[in-house]
Amino acid sequence: VLVLGNAGTGKSHLLASSVANAIRRNQPAILVLGEQFLASEVPLIQLCRILGWEEGIESLLGALNAAASVRAKPAIIAVDALNDSGERKFWKSHLLQAAAQITQYRNLRIMVSCRSDFAPFVLPKLLAEGADPEWSSIEHQGFGEDVFQAVATYFKGYKVTCDHFPPVLEEFRNPLFLKTFCEAYANGRVPPGPLSFDQILKKRVKKCQELIRESTDCPE
Repeated sequence: VLVLGNAGTGKSHLLASSVANAIRRNQPAILVLGEQFLASEVPLIQLCRILGWEEGIESLLGALNAAASVRAKPAIIAVDALNDSGERKFWKSHLLQAAAQITQYRNLRIMVSCRSDFAPFVLPKLLAEGADPEWSSIEHQGFGEDVFQAVATYFKGYKVTCDHFPPVLEEFRNPLFLKTFCEAYANGRVPPGPLSFDQILKKRVKKCQELIRESTDCPE
């Protein structure tokens, strides 16, 4: 499975939740980060090193396959944010081979994520174009049509108030943006009128400065 989406839409959260839910179901699952992979070795050798598995890749895949077979549930190997790898073209050359090696075991599945705008530079051509029949693709839309509920929930959780129903900007469909906005105005009131991205970030930085000052008992 390939998960695509713009920055901040929740791809990492989706993979992390999928793995966490699998583990709660007693289903074998692993999550690693694209930034942990270097261009010097093939991905599965690096996977063993990242996990501290010293018996080799066939042993690792075999163990996962056996555990999945016993539980009658497929094991998941998830790699988040392929675009964060130091050498982005690395996955163009190695992803399909790694996936084929994993899926030759009947009880193993692979899940990866990548930013949509990086897909042409990071992924093999067919996969980037959604034309590889061996892969299923998901385009993560952030909150999508649930943006009203998301805004209300976030505002309530962060105790953000305003003089009208929480403003629904197109940007609020992006979970990372909504979280940043709420952190900036937590326990406070949103000022009336339009707000620029620069204003929101400056407010967020000021909040961070206040938290650091309070936690370190350091004057300005």
